[in-house]
Amino acid sequence: MPESSICLSSRALLYEIGEMRQKFIKLYGEVGLDSPRSAYVELKTLQDTIKKNIDVLSREVWSVEAEQLLHLRKQYDEQVQLLTDAYIVKKVPTVETPGIPQRYYIKGIDGREYDLPSFEEVSRIAYEKRNILRIKADQGFTKFFLVPFAMSLEELAGRFEGHLVRHRDKHQGFALADQPITLFLASGENEPLRDDDFVYGEERLKKIDRLHAANGESTVHNGWQMLFLQTYDQGKRIQPIQIRRLSAAEGDSVGTKIPRGTIDFGKSPREYAALLETGRAPTDSAYQGEFGMTLESWMIACIYYMQTTGNMLDSVYFSQGKGNICIDSRTASVDSSSTYSVEWSSHDDGRQVEIRQQSMTEADSRAGLRT
Repeated sequence: MPESSICLSSRALLYEIGEMRQKFIKLYGEVGLDSPRSAYVELKTLQDTIKKNIDVLSREVWSVEAEQLLHLRKQYDEQVQLLTDAYIVKKVPTVETPGIPQRYYIKGIDGREYDLPSFEEVSRIAYEKRNILRIKADQGFTKFFLVPFAMSLEELAGRFEGHLVRHRDKHQGFALADQPITLFLASGENEPLRDDDFVYGEERLKKIDRLHAANGESTVHNGWQMLFLQTYDQGKRIQPIQIRRLSAAEGDSVGTKIPRGTIDFGKSPREYAALLETGRAPTDSAYQGEFGMTLESWMIACIYYMQTTGNMLDSVYFSQGKGNICIDSRTASVDSSSTYSVEWSSHDDGRQVEIRQQSMTEADSRAGLRT
């Protein structure tokens, strides 16, 4: 089988680096205190070129590794299609030109346009995070999502609701309530989603401020969040991004480099937050690089799950007392005393997505964390 162009390029570059290294060693041995300035300039130029070529070689090798671990090109194209089909991104009308990618964008909550990251941008960010991505891929975090964080939550919820309605129109058995998405406050009252009611991240900033924050940890790049979620085997069937439901006796771990124990159901949001906090410390925590989900990322993941399985994500059947509820560990109420959980639940006139305000100390045996 003939070698790929990347393999041929890497082989040639490796040979060139070797030749330059030998030249550098020879020149380094010849340069002395009485050598002309031009000799030092040549030595420094040679050193810089070697470093540059090593970086190029490292990127080329990673591009092959990323495809083996994550199938990044295929997943990126699938995400573009998902976001287009759900009418979340807008396509700039242009004459298609070979070699020039189509431009897609979203309108942010601040009124600015945020371009969908190109595959090259995604690859660059993945390269910068390659060490942690290797560990997380070994733990099963291989499902890639592009989340339009800059978009107003209200607007994104409207696009998500439209997706649910279109799904209902195509599937007769899909019972959708007249109000497909409902926010339930701790008081039991329900209200529409409003961006001003939510804050994000450790800084507890409203979206527009979080978007423009120049410091602090950030999983948001130019208005978009790049997220990898865990998949796992159940028998011979791959379960895409579903929370595992295990009893204490069935708890297990995934990964050979840094084994990651399963995060079970039934803990309070505060306990989950403390667990993820261990992953932000400079240690070998099995949960490093995990930040949890936002309501925005849940909606994108749910669209994918519906397309993949035909089912709803985090579906709860109250009559049987089982199902999944996803705790949103990245979004909080304005007073920071509560967070939110998301579930696909029964209602009088059908089923609906219920977003429930939940106390940080309240545990629910049906609720779990997806990171």
